[in-house]
Amino acid sequence: MTKRVLMLAAENGALKGAKVGGMADVIRDLPGALLTQNVCADVAMPGYGHLVAQTHAKLLATLSVPFAGGVTEVSLFRAPHPAHSECWLYLFEHPSWDDPEQKIYTDGGDQPFAADASRFALFCAASAEALLQQVIPLPDVLHLHDWHTGFFAMLRSCQRRYAPLQLIPAVYSIHNLALQGIRPISGDSSSLAGWYPDLLNELSSEQYQQICDPRYPNCVNPMRA
Repeated sequence: MTKRVLMLAAENGALKGAKVGGMADVIRDLPGALLTQNVCADVAMPGYGHLVAQTHAKLLATLSVPFAGGVTEVSLFRAPHPAHSECWLYLFEHPSWDDPEQKIYTDGGDQPFAADASRFALFCAASAEALLQQVIPLPDVLHLHDWHTGFFAMLRSCQRRYAPLQLIPAVYSIHNLALQGIRPISGDSSSLAGWYPDLLNELSSEQYQQICDPRYPNCVNPMRA
């Protein structure tokens, strides 16, 4: 019986304009390698405003995602993997991921990770919501890649709404240890309190310590989490 893995990632070298570094090569090559082991690997990622048209993806659903103290509408599209028709690509679309130059990452300026952290915090919330509602079928294993998906691990482990996702085993791969997506706990729109106020209110003292950065205890570290 074929097992199914869902990979959450920021990049994918299988798609034009979706590669920055080596993580994209891993996301490109893993589905083919895993198929030889009777494992089908689907990939979920932001569509960045141009990947949906490139892949001719079809709209699956419009998700109402709890985010930033309200509800944000995110569109979810699906397309066959360009090299492995047995596998699916899931592409999330929201205006915050669009870039006129079709860049994956933004220049943080004097606030490192601020814009990107907010974008990927929304991506993780949308991914969790899609799985919770089973718009994306529940996989046998989740595979999370780099700091961009650390927010998903937080939601899955710490927020009651997403506790059912704890039944799915998860693997976390680090591709670049130097980039950890550190942002403030509160006091900024790009912060844990800004993205997930309900999660922050539900954290136990032990959980709070686990998600904080060791050097900057007033900051959340998604890779550590």
